[in-house]
Amino acid sequence: MTWDVLWAYGRYDLGLSESEFWRLTPREFGLLADRDALHVEWHDRRSALAPFIMTALFAPKSKPKMNDFLIRSSGDLVKKESKPAEVQDKVHSTMQMLAEGLKRG
Repeated sequence: MTWDVLWAYGRYDLGLSESEFWRLTPREFGLLADRDALHVEWHDRRSALAPFIMTALFAPKSKPKMNDFLIRSSGDLVKKESKPAEVQDKVHSTMQMLAEGLKRG
């Protein structure tokens, strides 16, 4: 990992000012990065909950897993999208199942 990547993560993702970034110790920076990863994971899981529940209700044979609907992987300092098109397709098909279920019921 380069200083450029750490600096960009600190400034953009953590919202640190230039001087705040350079005053942090590596330990402090790591603690903030860990906290940010937990925050991002919480939001991802919260966003995945509705499509996960709808899939479980309307397509019980598929046996979905919550992780199937997560967009980002936790713990990455630089958060890379993990197959966002696949997640989008799963959410789209779940919404179609929900619409079909509402039409029937």
